[in-house]
Amino acid sequence: LRLSPEWGDAAVAEVARRVESDLDPQTHALALMKLSKVLGWAGKLQESYRLAAQAVELYPDDSRIQYNAGLTAHMSGRTDEAVVRYRRAVELQPDADEPHSNLGVLLEESGRVDEAIHHYRLAIRYARSTDTATRSSRNLARALMISGYQDYSRGESENALVKLAEAAEIAPQSPEILGRLGIAQLSTGR
Repeated sequence: LRLSPEWGDAAVAEVARRVESDLDPQTHALALMKLSKVLGWAGKLQESYRLAAQAVELYPDDSRIQYNAGLTAHMSGRTDEAVVRYRRAVELQPDADEPHSNLGVLLEESGRVDEAIHHYRLAIRYARSTDTATRSSRNLARALMISGYQDYSRGESENALVKLAEAAEIAPQSPEILGRLGIAQLSTGR
């Protein structure tokens, strides 16, 4: 077989333009998101991040696309951007479990524990899998313990007891939570 003389870079570009012009932006963005996921699984984080950002630019109003962009930003160490993407994902789809869970983790890491608690609760409420529910419950118990201990340190013993008791209810085998609950109980004469 021989290529016709008209076949070359210009012809390839024209064919690509015609094929891509038939794609709607959401379909194209979802395809970029899927490719981004594959590259992320392959450990090519920069390429994955770049494609996820392109997908968001192409179609910013899809929760799945925003979540994937948040995940790639998170994995690439761009935590501020990840928070923005996760927030947008839950704004677009309030019952999205994973974005709530991941947003909770980043908020907790940045010291915004009470906001993290809120998102962990939502992740548990909307959990689509037992893995998400279990992971978010563990995270919620830890965040309640941290927030409760912060309340205790400020002299807000009653608030501390409520949070620490809930944490102990979620994670009854945690020595750290039980120890902090015991300290708070002792300080209030219980």
